[in-house]
Amino acid sequence: MSLTVLSFCMHYLYPQFKQKDERMKVIREKGIFYSYFAIFVFHVIFMTLLQFDVIHLTAMNLLNVLTSLTIMAVFISMVIVARIY
Repeated sequence: MSLTVLSFCMHYLYPQFKQKDERMKVIREKGIFYSYFAIFVFHVIFMTLLQFDVIHLTAMNLLNVLTSLTIMAVFISMVIVARIY
Protein backbone atom coordinates (compact mmCIF):
# COMPACT_ATOMS: atom_id res chain seq x y z
CA MET A 1 0.00 0.00 0.00
CA SER A 2 2.71 2.46 0.93
CA LEU A 3 4.67 1.78 -2.26
CA THR A 4 1.55 2.50 -4.30
CA VAL A 5 1.08 5.83 -2.53
CA LEU A 6 4.79 6.58 -2.99
CA SER A 7 4.57 5.87 -6.74
CA PHE A 8 1.51 8.05 -7.30
CA CYS A 9 2.95 10.88 -5.22
CA MET A 10 6.28 10.79 -7.04
CA HIS A 11 4.43 10.80 -10.37
CA TYR A 12 2.61 13.94 -9.27
CA LEU A 13 5.71 15.59 -7.79
CA TYR A 14 8.15 14.78 -10.61
CA PRO A 15 7.54 18.02 -12.60
CA GLN A 16 8.23 20.11 -9.48
CA PHE A 17 11.28 18.09 -8.43
CA LYS A 18 12.70 18.06 -11.97
CA GLN A 19 13.41 21.80 -11.80
CA LYS A 20 15.91 22.10 -8.96
CA ASP A 21 14.66 25.49 -7.76
CA GLU A 22 13.59 27.16 -4.54
CA ARG A 23 10.01 25.87 -4.82
CA MET A 24 11.25 22.27 -4.75
CA LYS A 25 13.26 22.95 -1.61
CA VAL A 26 10.27 24.57 0.09
CA ILE A 27 8.05 21.61 -0.83
CA ARG A 28 10.55 19.14 0.63
CA GLU A 29 11.23 21.14 3.79
CA LYS A 30 7.60 21.86 4.62
CA GLY A 31 6.48 18.36 3.64
CA ILE A 32 8.98 16.76 6.01
CA PHE A 33 8.13 19.28 8.72
CA TYR A 34 4.39 18.54 8.57
CA SER A 35 4.89 14.80 8.30
CA TYR A 36 6.96 14.88 11.50
CA PHE A 37 3.85 15.87 13.43
CA ALA A 38 1.74 13.23 11.70
CA ILE A 39 4.31 10.57 12.61
CA PHE A 40 4.32 11.80 16.21
CA VAL A 41 0.51 11.49 16.32
CA PHE A 42 0.72 7.95 14.88
CA HIS A 43 3.13 6.93 17.62
CA VAL A 44 0.99 8.43 20.38
CA ILE A 45 -2.13 6.71 19.04
CA PHE A 46 -0.44 3.32 18.76
CA MET A 47 1.16 3.61 22.20
CA THR A 48 -2.23 4.44 23.72
CA LEU A 49 -4.03 1.63 21.91
CA LEU A 50 -1.38 -0.90 22.87
CA GLN A 51 -1.20 0.27 26.48
CA PHE A 52 -4.94 -0.21 27.04
CA ASP A 53 -5.06 -3.50 25.08
CA VAL A 54 -7.44 -2.13 22.47
CA ILE A 55 -5.39 -3.77 19.73
CA HIS A 56 -3.05 -6.72 19.90
CA LEU A 57 -0.07 -6.50 17.57
CA THR A 58 3.29 -8.17 17.57
CA ALA A 59 6.37 -5.97 17.42
CA MET A 60 6.98 -6.93 13.79
CA ASN A 61 3.41 -6.08 12.77
CA LEU A 62 3.59 -2.76 14.58
CA LEU A 63 6.86 -1.86 12.85
CA ASN A 64 5.37 -2.75 9.46
CA VAL A 65 2.32 -0.57 10.08
CA LEU A 66 4.37 2.37 11.38
CA THR A 67 6.80 2.14 8.46
CA SER A 68 3.95 2.17 5.96
CA LEU A 69 2.26 5.10 7.70
CA THR A 70 5.55 7.01 7.81
CA ILE A 71 6.19 6.56 4.08
CA MET A 72 2.63 7.57 3.23
CA ALA A 73 2.67 10.59 5.58
CA VAL A 74 5.88 11.99 4.11
CA PHE A 75 4.82 11.79 0.48
CA ILE A 76 1.19 12.79 0.97
CA SER A 77 2.30 15.85 2.94
CA MET A 78 4.64 16.78 0.07
CA VAL A 79 1.75 16.53 -2.39
CA ILE A 80 -0.44 18.71 -0.18
CA VAL A 81 2.33 21.30 0.19
CA ALA A 82 2.92 21.25 -3.59
CA ARG A 83 -0.77 21.94 -4.19
CA ILE A 84 -0.68 24.89 -1.75
CA TYR A 85 2.55 26.48 -3.06
